[in-house]
Amino acid sequence: MGGARFGSIVLAGLAILAAPAAASAAVNPYLTPNYTFPDGTIGFQLETADGLVNPSVLVGFNPQPDPPGTPEPYLDFANRFRPLVIQAADGSVFKFELSFTGLDATLLLPAVQQPNADGETSFRFEADGSVFVADLTFSGPGSVSSWVSFNPQPDPPGSPLGYYVSFGGDASVALQLSEDGVPLSFMVPEPSTWALMGFGFAALGLLGYRKGGRTLSFGSHV
Repeated sequence: MGGARFGSIVLAGLAILAAPAAASAAVNPYLTPNYTFPDGTIGFQLETADGLVNPSVLVGFNPQPDPPGTPEPYLDFANRFRPLVIQAADGSVFKFELSFTGLDATLLLPAVQQPNADGETSFRFEADGSVFVADLTFSGPGSVSSWVSFNPQPDPPGSPLGYYVSFGGDASVALQLSEDGVPLSFMVPEPSTWALMGFGFAALGLLGYRKGGRTLSFGSHV
């Protein structure tokens, strides 16, 4: 089989694999937890883009106490500049944790004020020469009835912030982050994406092998 023909088959295979993944992302933007904090809180690890530093963001959001059979939180990822974590469960008190990794190890995040009557709060910090502003919105107007800070134990990475939050309405939190005034988008690598990338790299390697015949050489030889 010629190299050109084989390459066409490989590209067609990649297109077939990519189509369901793209369609799934377009139809279902909801993601289930992909991260567990050391203290057992489950949540999400997100990567940021569009800035210079682009930290990773860890978000945990669980009802307290966590009764058996409680649904896991999920991430509404329809707006990649404003992901929305939602916890559909009975109970009025929730544990919320937030931290940033990939930044200066000595970073100390500032205290976060209780959300206002519209459920909004924000904080600012500097790291690695950039200025970051994080905006949080909890469930909308009048939803936060109590706000108690705590020190997560054991202390997870990324200088975490931790709060016990009582909600009067649905439990959710939206996150927006900017770096030097530029809004950052959020990404979550999906297993299907990594599998597709792995197949692509393998196919390219095989193409290179076929093109060069059976002669494999590394460096120089005498």
